[in-house]
Amino acid sequence: MTLAPGASAVFRVDAAPSEHLGSELTFSPADLDVTVTLERWDGLAMSTLATTDGGRGIRTIAGYDPGGARTFWFVVKAGARAVSGASFVVRRTPY
Repeated sequence: MTLAPGASAVFRVDAAPSEHLGSELTFSPADLDVTVTLERWDGLAMSTLATTDGGRGIRTIAGYDPGGARTFWFVVKAGARAVSGASFVVRRTPY
């Protein structure tokens, strides 16, 4: 993944009922200002579940809703410096 300064990339993931979504963003150099936000659409409204900007060279965030199928958005946002060569992975784990 490559992002210009201040740009965002959005990843939509539809989750099955009781499916855990774990994400991992890795990047270099490790001191880049990058945030990952997790949002959920439940059919009525968008809500922000969590945001992370901690960790050197890595950001992790996860989503889970046992109540039914859900749509999640992972939003990766670059800070003042460009991001290049980053890797973003989402892993599904059914419960």
